[in-house]
Amino acid sequence: MKTSYSYQVLDLIRTFTIPAIRQVATTIALKTVVLVALILIFVTSQALAQWLPGYAYKGKLTIKGSEVCGSGTLTNFPVLINLNGDVFKTSPAGLVMHPNGFDIAFTASDQTTVFNHEIEAYNGTGGTFSAWVSIPSLSASVDTEIYFYYGHPGISADPSAAATWDTNFRTIYHFNNDNFNDATINGINSTNNGTTNIAGKIGDG
Repeated sequence: MKTSYSYQVLDLIRTFTIPAIRQVATTIALKTVVLVALILIFVTSQALAQWLPGYAYKGKLTIKGSEVCGSGTLTNFPVLINLNGDVFKTSPAGLVMHPNGFDIAFTASDQTTVFNHEIEAYNGTGGTFSAWVSIPSLSASVDTEIYFYYGHPGISADPSAAATWDTNFRTIYHFNNDNFNDATINGINSTNNGTTNIAGKIGDG
C-alpha cells in the first residue's frame, strides 16, 4: 500500500472580496445592481464558509482508493504527505509564513474540519514539507479528498499532535535532529547513546 503522496501546487486558490458597487442613476439599473450584489454576497459567503480562518492559500489533495490496501475502510490512518514547490518556501521567497512550516494545516473535504498531523520535516529554503496526516476515514473503494492550507502569519506554535497516532501505535520514533522521543501519547522516549544524524528517506535519520 502506498502511504506517501507528493504534490506540487501549480494553481493557487485565494480569498476574494466583493468590489464596492456604485449607485446608478436610474431605478432599473439600481435594482439590477442590487440583485447582482445579493448574488455575489451569497456566493462569497459560501466560499468564505469553506475556508479555514486566517489562512491565505489552500489546495486540494486526492488519495486514490485504488492505492489503499484491502477492501474496507481504514480508520484514523496516518498518511505521509509530501508538499514541494516554490510556494512552500518561507516568506518572502515563498508563501509559508512560519520558518518551521507551522502554518501548514490539513482539513477534511468540507475544508474546515482540521485533521491531526505531525510535521516530519520542513525545508523553508528548498520549499519541501513532509507530515504525517491522520485521515479519520480512508476508503479503498472511493477516492478521499482532503485540503491543505498555508500562509497564516498568526501561527507561532507547533501544530504537531500526538493524537496523530492512535492507541494502535505503541511507539513512534522519527529520529530527526537526534530527537529520540516517542511521538505518541505513550511517551516511551529513548536515549541517544552516540548515533550520528544523517539525511534519511524522510527527513533525517
